[in-house]
Amino acid sequence: VSGQNMTSNAISMFGLGEIERGTYGYFGGMGGLGFGMNEINTINNNNPASLSSIMKKSFVLESSIMGKYSRYTAGQSLGSESTVNGNFERIAMAFRVSDRIALGFSLTPFTKIGYTIKKDNPVEGTFDVDETVFTGSGGLNRINISAGFNILPSLSVGVNTAIYFGNLSQKEKSSSWAITNNAQTSRVNFDLGLQYSFDYKENTKVTLGLVGGMKA
Repeated sequence: VSGQNMTSNAISMFGLGEIERGTYGYFGGMGGLGFGMNEINTINNNNPASLSSIMKKSFVLESSIMGKYSRYTAGQSLGSESTVNGNFERIAMAFRVSDRIALGFSLTPFTKIGYTIKKDNPVEGTFDVDETVFTGSGGLNRINISAGFNILPSLSVGVNTAIYFGNLSQKEKSSSWAITNNAQTSRVNFDLGLQYSFDYKENTKVTLGLVGGMKA
């Protein structure tokens, strides 16, 4: 997974870039809901405690690809531009190591930077135009290392270590000067999760979830 060349969006020039939604597959189709959800054969990135529901003697492997079509219009007189982006986006795995403990690992993009903007600047006193080109590339990736524990049959806790890393590059260039800014960044966050399940009615089960985090 690479944070490079996975987007063509002028908004990505701000901050760390275009932020990824962070949910995929089954949970991505639900708008990111997942703190209180667990499945025996699906990896839930929203709450590490959900790993404890992974079926015994099983190995879950998930991967994702992305495709994006964008069309930008700057007015009738200036026309429009279309871009198409696609890339391999995520790989994740989870498995049980004992009756009470399950582990999970994933690699995903966290932010993306990718843009090329051209601006014409009139040269004072002449009819000439000096073009300035703004370009950016790079982004941050995220590695998740997670563990889920069954404390009680109805109570699970989990911990996740998220490692962020990547390269950010931004350039400004004209006919007479050029400025380049390159940066490498990294950070570690820790998340704690809790899930509690109980029978509400016959054939109805309710799971409550809670997640909190801290950064190193």
